[in-house]
Amino acid sequence: MQPIEGITPAGLWNAAYVFLAIVGIVIVLDKVNDIWIKRQERKRKLKQEQQEPVDNLDTRLQKIEKRLDSIDDKLSSDKRRLEALERQQDDADAGFKALCKATLAILNNRLHNGNTDEMEAAQKTLTDYLIGK
Repeated sequence: MQPIEGITPAGLWNAAYVFLAIVGIVIVLDKVNDIWIKRQERKRKLKQEQQEPVDNLDTRLQKIEKRLDSIDDKLSSDKRRLEALERQQDDADAGFKALCKATLAILNNRLHNGNTDEMEAAQKTLTDYLIGK
């Protein structure tokens, strides 16, 4: 083998340094590219995680509206039931008052020896209540 003219050992070392520098720059650029890609991926994941609740708002809102409708139906049903119970309570109170008046009329009749006016008024009140039902 014959040596190539003009190539010196110092020149070879310089060429090796240049080659290593180029390889180093390529490796550094590759790592920077990997870091950039990972950063973009994390950014995309974070944006997706933040956007997901916003995307699900319509579904959540529909579920909440269904629950509210169900609660409204139950409340209106309870309101009707309470109104019916109040009417029944008012009727029971009226009947209790009529019975109390009749009992009082009987007591007054016994105490006052045959006061028929009070007995007739109590009988009419009790009859009106019982027949009116």
